Amino acid sequence: MTDSKSRLDERKRKLALALAILESSESNDSTDDEILQMLIKERVLRPKHKKRQSLMESYAEEDFRREFRMKRETCSKIINDFEKSPFYPKNDSHGGTPKSSAENHVLSFLKFAGNKTCISDVASQFCIGESTFHRQCGRVMNHLNDIAPSIIRFPKNNEEKTVIAHHFEQISGFPGVLGCIGSTYIPIRAPANKNKSSYVNHQQQISITLQGICDANGVFLDVFTGPPSKIHEARVYRLSFVYQRLPELCSGDLHLIGDETYPLSDHMLVPYLEPNDQTSINYNSALQLSRQPLEKSFRLLKQRFKQLSRLDFHQIDTTTKFMISCCVLHNLCISDNDFLLEEADAQTCQYDGNVTTHFFDNLCFEGSEPFELTSEELQSKQMGEIKRNRISAELWVKYGQG
Repeated sequence: MTDSKSRLDERKRKLALALAILESSESNDSTDDEILQMLIKERVLRPKHKKRQSLMESYAEEDFRREFRMKRETCSKIINDFEKSPFYPKNDSHGGTPKSSAENHVLSFLKFAGNKTCISDVASQFCIGESTFHRQCGRVMNHLNDIAPSIIRFPKNNEEKTVIAHHFEQISGFPGVLGCIGSTYIPIRAPANKNKSSYVNHQQQISITLQGICDANGVFLDVFTGPPSKIHEARVYRLSFVYQRLPELCSGDLHLIGDETYPLSDHMLVPYLEPNDQTSINYNSALQLSRQPLEKSFRLLKQRFKQLSRLDFHQIDTTTKFMISCCVLHNLCISDNDFLLEEADAQTCQYDGNVTTHFFDNLCFEGSEPFELTSEELQSKQMGEIKRNRISAELWVKYGQG
């Protein structure tokens, strides 16, 4: 440090001397040439790039979780997986600034996703330019979207399906539940080259719909996003990949449970729109209790990744990639029992049947959107009515009469 300062002082002294000689009347052409050669040969001191230090160990555990919204152990696994992925650049021979580490990629993305902060602040914290952050963010999102099918998935065999159904039955006694389905709005900026009005929901807010299906532990089994929020939730469901696969997924006596915006079928049970006796009221209460995991799951997703309070991406493709990435990280955290303090509080809150301000009140419940049903769909709806009445009677026998 001292040597560097002395060299700088020597350079300043030489420059001052050269300036004084040039300004003097005694200087001639030969002297000027000598001064010019001295200045050309003078070494220019350029600031060196700071060596990027690891941030993983520079935080206390609680500070790390507050900053990056997950445990250090969970984050380390994600970094290791990303470093081995084809999305992390392996070429380190381009010269110039050293290649950004996998840790820098993942931590900068988590910092941005988990906090309502601007890109310039995150880029400054990680000693990178904004354009570099955009590239790093894209690589991490591509990696998370690539592994999404293995992280967000339905059970592979009947044994796994039986376990999920058993966990749901322990909540309210509702039998045969493979998952609960619902939607939430994610506010966004008006997308580029799109019709703005199609993204305005019934609350006059520009947003995009995120449809999710989760198990009793709040783990996403399927997510679907992309349609504008002006599209009815029932139509979003019909557009999703799970709609055609439902008979295959819900083999045997299994089914999904949804609210009244979804169409009743043999594989999709919904509440009675007008419960007129104690049996149907009891059924609706049990179904609402069984749908709590999805309500909590969406709530915890938004608590962990605060950028979801409003996304400012220009392109819908980037917006949907970011949303899927957050859902993948959500599942990874739950699988590692990684819950933030506010999430733990939300997990332990008790359901009050008298409370009507539930999470899904921000959606417009007007019953399922009318569709012209095919003969197969009409038959499935009739079978769904029979199944709903049967389960309603079974629930009343088991729990209602006591």
